[in-house]
Amino acid sequence: MKTACPRCGANVYFDPSTQKCHCEYCGSIIDLSEFELGEYENTPFQQDYDECRCSSCGAALIVDKDTTITRCIYCGSNQILKNRFVGDFRPEEIIPFKLDHKQFIKIYRDFVNKRVLAPEPFRRNTLINDIKGVYVPFYIYTFDTHTTARGQAYKRSNDHSYYKYFETEFDLTLSAPQDASEQLSDDIMTSLEPFRLNEVQKFNPAYLNGFSAENGNETFENLEKKANIRKIAEIKRRATKRLQGFRFEGGLIQTRYKILNRKYVLLPVWFFTTPYDNKKYSYAVNGQTGKVVGQIPLSSFKFGALMALLVMVAFILTCIIFDATDGDDDAGEILGIIWGAVIAVYVGIKARYRNVKKVTDNPIPIIRDLQKSYQEYSKGKYDRIFGKHYENHKIEVKDEKITNEFKEILPNENYIEEEVSPQQGNTSSLNEA
Repeated sequence: MKTACPRCGANVYFDPSTQKCHCEYCGSIIDLSEFELGEYENTPFQQDYDECRCSSCGAALIVDKDTTITRCIYCGSNQILKNRFVGDFRPEEIIPFKLDHKQFIKIYRDFVNKRVLAPEPFRRNTLINDIKGVYVPFYIYTFDTHTTARGQAYKRSNDHSYYKYFETEFDLTLSAPQDASEQLSDDIMTSLEPFRLNEVQKFNPAYLNGFSAENGNETFENLEKKANIRKIAEIKRRATKRLQGFRFEGGLIQTRYKILNRKYVLLPVWFFTTPYDNKKYSYAVNGQTGKVVGQIPLSSFKFGALMALLVMVAFILTCIIFDATDGDDDAGEILGIIWGAVIAVYVGIKARYRNVKKVTDNPIPIIRDLQKSYQEYSKGKYDRIFGKHYENHKIEVKDEKITNEFKEILPNENYIEEEVSPQQGNTSSLNEA
């Protein structure tokens, strides 16, 4: 399929600010509807684009079939195309770039300027290299799930420990994005979320003009396995949400699920690097929302001075409190809060300056959250009914995929997000248990 200018036949590029194509030669502004899709829809995708596999790092890139040489977006080496694009990965939908080159650079500069503990030369550095707008391949898995969770939950308040023993049943329909590239870091890709998936468009090759696109090369088996890991992590979070301030400490989660849908979608990401202190710092920016992901260096002097000040203040408060209370139990709790706050500041700063989270720490979109039941028990009654599933402080997960009829488990209802407000039950103190 050709995406040349329908007026003069010259090259066109997609402009995120107008969501239209612009002709480099005659200046025409072209709506994407003017490009005929019939030829694309009736032609195997591999006839339109070639695959270039980097001989240095192994990355797989999609480029126009007429391109004879390209540059690897990851290692920067030049590659000569030898093979046509092959494989089962054919995009169904795409989220077009919303941010152009100037917009994402401004967002990145604002992101850096807010990190006041970064070294001043880094904050003043305006050099940005290896800029590349890439459509990253994702599979979006939609799961329908039915979950029963039960076990022990824990909370500490006012120097007392509290436990509750519970069972809850709920239905979730959730949408788990999973990048389909072996070369890209799953942690970085999930940290770029959320993408506004309601803004997907039917795939049109004209969107690729002026950008690159990577070819998906993960196996379907690995993709489903990774999506399942994210699904289980989200179910654990939702089970904990129902405990209203208690931490799910040990028990059993039983889930039955069915995959309702799996779509191959291209999502927009800006990649670039910036040099500092003989190192290259790599960043990724969500091309739709502007979220920046990457590590900002910390100034040893600034960070050390801040932590020294906090420790000094905490030490002075410790001396004052001990003198005023003679070290009684209340003093111990107050001091625990003070030093806990110092540790929290330290951990929070480290996380803020390296805002890449683990895959399982990133929430995924919930389409429906329906509470079916919630019940709390005394310790003795729970043990008589279920046995001691909360021992060893581990959460056992039993995950069963349903391949046959699923309607008996989950009725066909409108998928809406619902607030969870479980009934209040018995909560026992550690001293009572």
